[in-house]
Amino acid sequence: MHVFAIRNESDRHLIEEALGVRFEPHESLYRGGHYWRARLPDNEDMRIRKNVDLVWSPGDPEDERLAYPQHAEHGLLLEVDSDNLDALARLARLPALKRLSP
Repeated sequence: MHVFAIRNESDRHLIEEALGVRFEPHESLYRGGHYWRARLPDNEDMRIRKNVDLVWSPGDPEDERLAYPQHAEHGLLLEVDSDNLDALARLARLPALKRLSP
């Protein structure tokens, strides 16, 4: 999985334009509550989600409070399941995104 930091949810329109996809709203406790999902042409998903773990509760290890504790300074993330090099290169060029991994 490839992970990018994204400035805010409204920047999803820049991603939609760059890749010709459409984000749809979804809900999932596992994915931090409200998130946006789009399907790439290779049938792989990408998601804009909050960097939180909603199943964390007081008393749990603090490092499990975030979905991506290694990226604690970023509150909103774009997860890309695809290895499509063209799509990843287009995303990397968007000023609203910062590539975090891999």
